[in-house]
Amino acid sequence: MLFPVVAEAAEADDSAAKEILFTSAIGLGNLAMIVARRLGMKDQEFPLVKSGGVFGHSRMLDGLVDSVVVSGALRAKVSKLEVSPAVGAARIAARLAESPAQASTHGA
Repeated sequence: MLFPVVAEAAEADDSAAKEILFTSAIGLGNLAMIVARRLGMKDQEFPLVKSGGVFGHSRMLDGLVDSVVVSGALRAKVSKLEVSPAVGAARIAARLAESPAQASTHGA
């Protein structure tokens, strides 16, 4: 994966790597804002959870994405996904296996 190499180079003050992270962060933040606007959430409080391999490895990228989102949606609550989707799905499956009656409420 190339991202860790770019993030490490940016931390070492490589200007090209910093530009890549800056451009990527602005793009990701803008995409999140487009979705928030289209859903009519821009002026509401809502959670925005960052998920994916690029988050949590570069303070620069994380901070810039957060800044873009919060500048466009002041009430957004930005956080990083704490539990992977696979772990979350496994936990739901385990709960459903313990209580099959709940399966109908979870679409299973």
